[in-house]
Amino acid sequence: MSDTAPDREILEKFRKRLATLDGVTVYLGKSIDPEHDDLPAVTVVAADPAEMRDDGAPPELRWRLVYDFQADLKVPGPDPLVDLMEFARKLRRAIYRPDDPSMGYLATEHRPIQCQYFVPAPGSVIGSVLVRVAVDYVEEFYNDR
Repeated sequence: MSDTAPDREILEKFRKRLATLDGVTVYLGKSIDPEHDDLPAVTVVAADPAEMRDDGAPPELRWRLVYDFQADLKVPGPDPLVDLMEFARKLRRAIYRPDDPSMGYLATEHRPIQCQYFVPAPGSVIGSVLVRVAVDYVEEFYNDR
């Protein structure tokens, strides 16, 4: 049994995966100011409260945590939605690995559940992409090891 909380280990795994995106600043739980911070940037937050999945009794507690990956980027071209879609594809490929659904045995499953695009407001060139990923994992409390 690890001394680190499973949800923290999962977050660190996501940080490593996001590091594969060249030139992207990654923040864990920090709000950014897209007008002043370096872009592109991805902020990772826990979207919803961790939800207990009552699939069994102790010694295992089963959880689902939903992570939001919000990317803010400059899309000054004539087709900002196309640019956002291309970045969303890169982001999804960085965080979701179908060949490793357990994230190196940290989770029982992880999968994207939503992708949303926010085109720039009039007069702005900053758009956003939101990718939501659900992660199911088990935390052992009662095993003496």
